[in-house]
Amino acid sequence: MYKKILTIFALAASLLACNKVENEVVAPENGAKTLTITATIGDPDTRLSYSEATDGSYKASFNNDDVVWAYFAKADNSVAGPVTKLAIDPKSISFDGKTACFRQPAVSIPEGSTKIIAYLANTANTTNFDGGDDIVSDISSQANLTAALNNQVIYGAVDFKDLTSTNPDALAASIPFSYKTSLLKFSLALPEGTEVDPKAAVSVTLSNGKIHNKLHISGGVLGAKSEEGDLNLGATVANGVVTAYAAVWAADDLNSKIFVTIDKDSFLADFKPSATIAAGKAYTVERAVTKVSMETKWIADEAGSVEFPNGGAAAVTEGFLSYADGKISWTKNETGKPRSAKLVFANGSTFEVLQIGPADFKGNYSLWSKRFGTATSPYASSDNSAAVETAGIVFGEPLKGETLQDVDGKTYTNQIGVKGLYYDGIMDATVAIDYEAMTARVGMFLDARSTAGQLHNSGKLADYPYVCFLPGMGTTTPKSLWAEPWNFVQPDLSTTDTADYTWLWFTVSSDFTTLNYSPNSSAGLQYLNTDAKKTANAICAITVAVSKSADISSANVRTNWDAVYQGNKFNNNDGITFIKK
Repeated sequence: MYKKILTIFALAASLLACNKVENEVVAPENGAKTLTITATIGDPDTRLSYSEATDGSYKASFNNDDVVWAYFAKADNSVAGPVTKLAIDPKSISFDGKTACFRQPAVSIPEGSTKIIAYLANTANTTNFDGGDDIVSDISSQANLTAALNNQVIYGAVDFKDLTSTNPDALAASIPFSYKTSLLKFSLALPEGTEVDPKAAVSVTLSNGKIHNKLHISGGVLGAKSEEGDLNLGATVANGVVTAYAAVWAADDLNSKIFVTIDKDSFLADFKPSATIAAGKAYTVERAVTKVSMETKWIADEAGSVEFPNGGAAAVTEGFLSYADGKISWTKNETGKPRSAKLVFANGSTFEVLQIGPADFKGNYSLWSKRFGTATSPYASSDNSAAVETAGIVFGEPLKGETLQDVDGKTYTNQIGVKGLYYDGIMDATVAIDYEAMTARVGMFLDARSTAGQLHNSGKLADYPYVCFLPGMGTTTPKSLWAEPWNFVQPDLSTTDTADYTWLWFTVSSDFTTLNYSPNSSAGLQYLNTDAKKTANAICAITVAVSKSADISSANVRTNWDAVYQGNKFNNNDGITFIKK
């Protein structure tokens, strides 16, 4: 590398010399020099920082947040040296805002360099370099006009042979900067009579699946690492018109849908540009939007219907959903598993549902966990190398199907019975579905009340013919979430018999086939909150204990467990996991 320290001055579009002197071409190898790049905003006035005039035109100007990213490149445009960010000299901004200088006082020219590649940007945007020769700009979210302007991509390059100098320590260059993006102003007229709360949240989304929203640009060309996706725009409403702004990659296919969201109301228009979008220009997109309904919801397994006023006149059917005369109906779900369907209407409205109920969780499962067994338990202990499968678990009818209150103050009904953990014993469970929040979880019911014992019918343990399911617990220490002293058989879970139970909550996978409880993180670990004691109460397992009678108490329950399903973390499983077959 040549040890030549340069100070760079950069300006921005059509270029003039800072000093009115005769310049001669001087190669950069001729000694350490000051590099001066002089630029002035040209026409049209579409620079990074500009404001909209009353006639719809834009006044461009530099501001104190503008920067230049530059790097030295080889003949093939590959990076020859580190990227340099040049800060603007605020004092250099001209009175009309059309001229400015950018400066970096110490820049080394790498060996093999043949050109300078530069981008005009802004400290407020998301433009940066990825450590190679890609400039990266995330334009997926643009809050307002300022954000859109800050996301403009302006590129330029100059060969060393075009650098000039008036003295041995100075170089001057002209870089023909050009835009790679364009500015869109959306002016979207709401249906007549639409009332908008001044406090309402307003947004615009541009979506077609082909618009680039994360740009990777190398040598001024959009690279293969670029990503496609929605453009999410902040918006305002005034006089029945929604206004939003976006910087877009000019060469993109912008044929798309424009979605307007005002609180819970949705509006839609097509964006089909009548002509090719030119880089560096500003366009106003005027459309009238139509109110649509775009609903996503969970519904119960029973048949039902709902009014849908924005579906249009034509009947629509898809799967178990049907629409006619302003109403959507669905049939009863008898498939034994959750199912989904989506109606798409000609006016752009959509109605998408997941039909789900507790009965959809019934079926055959396998259980994966660390397992402890005895000579009288149905399964042997596993080793410490991996989680082991306990097959033949059946989610069927509950033993009692009670409705009880949990420590959160809510009531839950046990609609499921889990069989296969210990001979004929059944551990009840609740499937808690929040249809409004569109969430589901499953609580395994661990019961130590005086009536909780049930005959296990194992033909073993004649002195302890009853079985119960309890929380297996450890102690949270500064070094471990659960460790000794252990508490695997606690037959009294509360100070009163009526509250002598708890639910151990399992998360549900997105496909509703996997239930998991992991005690191996602070977020996942559940504590026994029904007991007055606060020690050895970190639940890490499901304990199977045996009892002399149905009355589960310290007087009747054997002090040693007969089986344990523990939530260790292995490479093949984390926690206690039920997987539906």
